[in-house]
Amino acid sequence: MTQEVRLQQILGVDKRNPQFSLFRNVSAPGMVYVFYGADLLEIVPEDKSHAQFKLLIARLYKASVKAKALTDTFGVARTTMKRWGDALASGDAKQLVRALAGPGAPRKLTREVVAFVELRFRDIWAQTHYDYSARMRREIHSVFDVEICAETLRPLFNRLKEQLQNETGEGGAEPPGGAPPASEPKRASACDSESDPAGEPRGRPVTASARCPPPARLHGSDRGVYRGHEGSLRDPGDRLAGAPGQALQEVLDGRADEIRDLGDQPRVFE
Repeated sequence: MTQEVRLQQILGVDKRNPQFSLFRNVSAPGMVYVFYGADLLEIVPEDKSHAQFKLLIARLYKASVKAKALTDTFGVARTTMKRWGDALASGDAKQLVRALAGPGAPRKLTREVVAFVELRFRDIWAQTHYDYSARMRREIHSVFDVEICAETLRPLFNRLKEQLQNETGEGGAEPPGGAPPASEPKRASACDSESDPAGEPRGRPVTASARCPPPARLHGSDRGVYRGHEGSLRDPGDRLAGAPGQALQEVLDGRADEIRDLGDQPRVFE
């Protein structure tokens, strides 16, 4: 038992188009029935964004069907039909894809690029949370030879991160080795405590000035020294500058007499 289909003609034959006629199914709208003479050639969706519909309009335009009739029937501009028809007649697949994609610059974020990002994002995100965008863009350039900015990929990254967090609950976890290295603990020195490294107090109390002595001479200004005693003063000065704590006190006790004698000598400055 055959089912009856009621068709309504939307584009008939004329002197310029003696072969093709187009119909709509009254009981099931949304599809276009294309007849070549009395034979059904194809059925395509009546959707301006569908590739089959665009190819149908391109074939009808190149078959010399009146452009005004196509515009009145489907609402497609003549320039658009010409672009689709020229791309179909060129035989260049890339030109046809660009024409069917619409006017403007070709899209860089194609389906292939999106599929590649979805495939690689999980591994790269597990390795680092900080430069994942730069690494992904480098891989896209190496595979597809296209430059895509971070702002173009940001919505896709956000969607993948949210999806990963919903699946595993690890979307916001720190990756192994991803966090910046922590600073090393500060080493204790003789100036920080009055006890030795073993933790036991020293035998003699040490003042703050004795723990961290400034590298300065005992007498005179920064530019002056005692004439005739340069050697005896510079030697203890050098020793005092690097002798912390108890060692400093021992040096001072051992040279007390010499320092007292030097104090009685007249001061001569250069």
